[in-house]
Amino acid sequence: VPSHDNLEGYKDVFACCGRNFGKTEDAADILWLWARLNPGHECYLFEPEQKQAKEILWASGRLQGFGPSHWIESINNTEMRITFTNGSFIKLDGSDNYDSYRGVKPKGLIIYDELKDINPKFLDAFEPNRAAFEPPALWIGTPPEVESHYTQYMAEAKGNPRWKFIHAPTSSNPYISREWLAKTEDYYKRINDYETWLREYEAIFVKGAKQYRDWE
Repeated sequence: VPSHDNLEGYKDVFACCGRNFGKTEDAADILWLWARLNPGHECYLFEPEQKQAKEILWASGRLQGFGPSHWIESINNTEMRITFTNGSFIKLDGSDNYDSYRGVKPKGLIIYDELKDINPKFLDAFEPNRAAFEPPALWIGTPPEVESHYTQYMAEAKGNPRWKFIHAPTSSNPYISREWLAKTEDYYKRINDYETWLREYEAIFVKGAKQYRDWE
């Protein structure tokens, strides 16, 4: 999430991001800092599927090794849970595991990563649990091809002053080559598929898909 954005006071933050923006790294960074600064907080990072979460973030050690090891009290590989010395924890899971989260009432930060692929049944089961302690939630993802729960939450974020909406195209990542971006944009123009460029890299939800042709 871009550092210049003031997020203080918001319970829901929606980050509409382009590919390779660095959203997963941001999620890990934010979770580690939150867990460290808020003793006794239960923090969750939800990916679309448990298997995906395990293979990409846990088996690689990306999440466990993101911060200082002396902050950690224990690591449970079976539960994909990192417990900190201050009593907080970070737990990684998938939205396909929705039945097991009915009734869980967290106090810490919640992050929904790759929101367009998060199971809507999970949101129906888990979101009401936030009523108990009103923990903040960060909604992250690249726009989908069609209207869905993603676009519904995005509309809420844009229209509700209690939400914070952040637009983060791929180009906002300073480590991405400007030349590579220019070549990629030109490629999508040449194959008559500019809406994919807009969606995947400019982080713009495009209605009507291939009817959009503003470069001609």
